[in-house]
Formats: sequence, C-alpha cells, structure tokens
Amino acid sequence: MKTPLLAAGLGILTLAAGLSLSSPVLAACSVANPQWGLPVNVQQWIANASLQELRNAYTAGRCEIKSTLHQSGDDCINGSGNNHVVVEVWNRNNQVLPRFHVFDYTININGTVRQCATQ
Repeated sequence: MKTPLLAAGLGILTLAAGLSLSSPVLAACSVANPQWGLPVNVQQWIANASLQELRNAYTAGRCEIKSTLHQSGDDCINGSGNNHVVVEVWNRNNQVLPRFHVFDYTININGTVRQCATQ
C-alpha cells in the first residue's frame, strides 16, 4: 500500500515542479535591438527594480528595453551617475506607460537592495 501512495505523491511533486518551472517563462523584457550588447545582467536590473511597476512588467513579460546603456539626464540619486537603460512598459490593456530609466547601480530601500529606477 505504501508503494502506490509514494508513487502518487512523487507524481504530484513532479507535476507541481513542472508547473512552477513553466510559469516564469514570460518573465523577461524583450530587447528592441539585440545588437546593442547590453550588460548580461540587465534583465535582472529590471526584475529587481526599485519601482514595483517595472518588477510587475518584467514578471508579466510586458516590457521592452528601448535603449542601450547610455548616460543622459538626471542621476537616480544625486552624485551616483546617470548610466542607464530605457524600458517601456505596457499595462494589460496594451497601453504604454511613460518610459522608465533603470540605472547600473543599486540602492538600499529599508534593508532591501534594489536596482535604482525612475520614471
């Protein structure tokens, strides 16, 4: 009796593991121009951005990196530098939100280290 129960239990665990592995398949941002040679970890910058909208868009696969790493505009935090990528996000109605800037440095927000980002 223990053998069939053990086999059934392992089957359920295998199914659950397969489902958990398949769910994050959408998690990523597309890249407008794959030729840019973006930093290897730029996708993780967005996944760990200081702005919840960016993290949600990454998880849902509703974002696109619209620029290569560049310097322009304001720093995320004064004096930290302005090297960043531009990310476009759209909501569930496919409406494009104002563009986000994700910087190449992290900040500590109440004990959580996140990638500095602005809108």
